[in-house]
Amino acid sequence: HLSKADEYRNNLEHELALEELQQAITVDPNSPEGYLRRGAVYLDLGKYDEAIDDFTQVITLDESIAKAYSNLGIAHAQKENFDQAFIEFEKALVRDPADPQIYVNRGIAYAVNDQGGYALADFDKAIELDPGYATAYRYRGVLHNLRGENEPAIADLNQALALDPENPELYLARGNYYSSVNELEKAIDDFSEAIVLFPNYVEAYFLRAATYAYLNDDENAVSDFQKALDMSGSEKFRELIIESLKDLDAYP
Repeated sequence: HLSKADEYRNNLEHELALEELQQAITVDPNSPEGYLRRGAVYLDLGKYDEAIDDFTQVITLDESIAKAYSNLGIAHAQKENFDQAFIEFEKALVRDPADPQIYVNRGIAYAVNDQGGYALADFDKAIELDPGYATAYRYRGVLHNLRGENEPAIADLNQALALDPENPELYLARGNYYSSVNELEKAIDDFSEAIVLFPNYVEAYFLRAATYAYLNDDENAVSDFQKALDMSGSEKFRELIIESLKDLDAYP
């Protein structure tokens, strides 16, 4: 059940993943793995209270699992409970101080909380621990971009792709960078490559659509917005897509 759930999650088939994980938990309710994975799916879906419940259950079963505390930190940060988030990240680092993912997760929370200096230090630490960790370069590049530091931003995003050239999320991140500096054709190329690598990538369709709309290419914009709408399982995201289609007079 666990491996099948992972496969469904990777394909963004979250409801099927949840069904598999419920079966895994029913078979072995004292194993933390089912709760840990289900909590991660809830994070993907933005169901942060449910995620917190599952990660708390993991800790009840085995308080040594650093990832449970780190994921709790993510969930609390998404709910803007930053004080509690940083407490959980610290607990995670006590248990596994050499895990670069924990530093990346805390760095993202610092960035969201407008603590860019602390965020940069955490991304630097993650890269120090694992110089081949593409995700750390990605988020450091995104942070540089948000700070208007274009040269280090594109350098980090290019390095992330050099390390992990088959990762569609990295093309999405670089496409966002190109959009921010008004290199829109390059942005479209990167969003398109993300879609080639992951044909169900809702965010890539949405961002490519928005770029087409900005370029007054309404036909391609409507086509991509419609594809995003057909694939999206998030009600909030669907509302955003529908508003975008209405702006183009393309929604009933």
